[in-house]
Amino acid sequence: MSQAFRFGFGGEDIDEDPTDQDGENALRRLPSTISYNIIQVPTANGTYIHLGRREYFDIRTQWLAEQPMDPDAPVPFPGVTHDVVPEVYEGGLKTWEGSFDLACFIGTHIGVFSEYMLGCGTALPSLTLLYHLLSTPSVDNPPRRTFVFGDLNPAVIDLATLPNLILTYATQDGLIPLHPCDLDIEPSLISSFQNALKERNIDLQAVVGTWSSDYASLALRDNSAGRVLILAAETIYSLSSARAFTKTVVDIMRLGKERGETVEALVAAKKVYFGVGGGVDEFSKELNECGGESTLIWETGEKSRGVTRCIVETKLKGQSNQETESKQQ
Repeated sequence: MSQAFRFGFGGEDIDEDPTDQDGENALRRLPSTISYNIIQVPTANGTYIHLGRREYFDIRTQWLAEQPMDPDAPVPFPGVTHDVVPEVYEGGLKTWEGSFDLACFIGTHIGVFSEYMLGCGTALPSLTLLYHLLSTPSVDNPPRRTFVFGDLNPAVIDLATLPNLILTYATQDGLIPLHPCDLDIEPSLISSFQNALKERNIDLQAVVGTWSSDYASLALRDNSAGRVLILAAETIYSLSSARAFTKTVVDIMRLGKERGETVEALVAAKKVYFGVGGGVDEFSKELNECGGESTLIWETGEKSRGVTRCIVETKLKGQSNQETESKQQ
């Protein structure tokens, strides 16, 4: 079951019950200071953008302060005793290799779309897109851009995703040093962050819960860009996760097609995940059975060490031919 969670700031006012779905609760949960490091992401012109990412030890400190460690809990603290606990904690507090690969690819292939990230975690690919949008001067009546972040764990959204969104604004606006440091979360910072989003008509939303058909309607309910890009990294590491994820992606693409929207996905993953059965080949097989098709658009070079990492572009079957015919008309 998936639950809608609105951050409550961005392009338009949200008229919804402001209890569990009100993003102001997440803002109030932010500590007075967060520690961060800097990640460099390449761009198309050969330069780099600098993204602030909350330090893992800082996340852990807040977690333990709010929820003392229970030795009998299935995950005493996510990421300490387990990188992943299937259906309990899916690794969202860690930035995985595929997330960085996807961020680097996006950094050199910027387009115009609404964006939906499945299994967002630290959200590095989405932060790359947001950075570029915030770097664009505000104009009158800008087109609406919607970011929807999806994760199994509400704590990941609160402790990692939201702080990283604020850090992205702070680094882009030159408010913080571009080296590991601390950022004071002051009301003036939150206010200026919200204003920057509103000036550019950027809407931030989140969906919390397991992958299901609910994600499709929640992801597309407010889209007005005509194009939706789904981003995902390291979400197909096991057979069970690959099946659930694939069905969710296809559901989103089909609903988008019904609404006359172009929906595609970029999925970053390892060629194979030894011992757990997932990987790009298994994903492509599941995708074909569900009515989709994938194209390999990037992979690590022959000289890279370890397991090959890939990025695949995913569409509904026949969508590529339809887009070609449309461009020729």
